[in-house]
Amino acid sequence: MIEFTTSRERVSRALTFQKPDRVPRELWALPGVRMLRQTELDMVLERYPSDFIDPEHRYGVGEKESGIRAAVGTYFDEWGCPFEIGEPGVNGELKEPFSCFVQIRRVVPGDLLQ
Repeated sequence: MIEFTTSRERVSRALTFQKPDRVPRELWALPGVRMLRQTELDMVLERYPSDFIDPEHRYGVGEKESGIRAAVGTYFDEWGCPFEIGEPGVNGELKEPFSCFVQIRRVVPGDLLQ
């Protein structure tokens, strides 16, 4: 088995089908895991660290975004799509997907740059 020294090389080899030493890993934990089980999550991540990093840049709040992600109630995402959240820490359920798809299809790529 070939040993690699960096996660970057492992991911690069996986994306180019060059047989990395193992599959790159990333644990996408729901917000509730961080809210309710941070200690256990830290233990798992210490034993099985991610091969990916989060970007340093974060986008601001969209014009149509409102509510609080992962909080009980209704949250509207960047596109204005409503998500119903029934319990803390869950991403929610999209209740009106077709209305959102219509909005997304109307986006002109140049509009996103303004």
